[in-house]
Amino acid sequence: MLLIPRVIAVAGTFVMIGCALSTGSSPASSRDRFQAAAPSQVVFPTLARGSVPDCDTTANAVPCRLRWPIPTTTARNFAGSAFVRGDTLTFVAASSDSVELLSPFRLPMARVGTEDLWVASLRVHDLDHAMFSYVMLAKTETTMAPKVFLGPQAPRPMARAMALRGAVRTDSLSYTDAHDVRSMRAVVSYVPEGWQSTVARSVVYMGDGNAVRRLAPLLDTLITTHALPLVALVGVAAAPVIQSQPESEFGRAREYVFGFQADTAAFLTHERFVLETVIPWAERTLAVPHERGRRFVWGYSNSGAFAVTVAHRNPSLFSVAMAASLSGDALPPGGKGEAPAYFLTAGTFEKRVLPASRALREQLEREGSVARLDTFVSGHDAYAWEELFVPQLRWALSHSTAP
Repeated sequence: MLLIPRVIAVAGTFVMIGCALSTGSSPASSRDRFQAAAPSQVVFPTLARGSVPDCDTTANAVPCRLRWPIPTTTARNFAGSAFVRGDTLTFVAASSDSVELLSPFRLPMARVGTEDLWVASLRVHDLDHAMFSYVMLAKTETTMAPKVFLGPQAPRPMARAMALRGAVRTDSLSYTDAHDVRSMRAVVSYVPEGWQSTVARSVVYMGDGNAVRRLAPLLDTLITTHALPLVALVGVAAAPVIQSQPESEFGRAREYVFGFQADTAAFLTHERFVLETVIPWAERTLAVPHERGRRFVWGYSNSGAFAVTVAHRNPSLFSVAMAASLSGDALPPGGKGEAPAYFLTAGTFEKRVLPASRALREQLEREGSVARLDTFVSGHDAYAWEELFVPQLRWALSHSTAP
């Protein structure tokens, strides 16, 4: 039985939901029949070091690439999307040029015979709960809007406001880096409608400030429908990448990850900027609350490491720290005072991040902190981070020490 994927639009992406091809048989037997029914000539490119391995060369490795031919008719039917059969996820692209799959699994796609069709098949555990974005990028393309794959039991996409009731603004604050170079750093903030009319408010500070623009439509919908109390977002832009300065590529990591490349100066400088400049500015200008119990911090990847570290070092300032797929090593020594609560998330495809997050949770629990770690079937993926932000925020509000 052929089930064509249902496609919905979410914030400029396309979401593939419940894609399947055949039911009622085991993954291996159905795959064998599928392969025998209409074999095609497929030349599989060599995988780069660090990519997923081939299933037939590495025992028990999952995810792994399956080197089996896709019928041309099936490839045509699913061109530009992905479909599932058992434990196998197959991506299909249509292009006259070679195509690379960019997703939690980065690998070159294989051409189907002489057709302008390209495929990549992977064996993946728990596809029913998977959620991740992906791009199939042709050689001649530099950018492409991502699509999102959702398993039938994955969380459904949250509603996002098309027009905000609240307001997003961008301000520039004076920034002096660790080398005493002065510049302006953008601060992006969101304040919901009715902010000035109530005292029951909270604020989330975060790195990677442009994330505020993507999260604001989620919060705005929930706040407008009274599914969330009033919460403001204050995001500080990451260190810019300057083409003429190759070292600037690592500026974000240096500012967010304590001790990255044995450098603590950049982190300490950025921490001081957030604590001594951004927070006082936000309290004066946006009227965000100053009480510890209403002040949270969040981030993802490197900025997730910053969120946890800054809360750990300054427990008197933040009641809850939230991090998605944080990148970084063990925490530096913590500050004095009541420990914040911590909510971490990590993807099951994240071979380094997930074990590190488990070790961090254990460290925090040994120190006497409340620490939670949830896993999701995905990789290092912005779509998952943003969708999971609201559950993290709800938990933070429930653990707030504010009256």
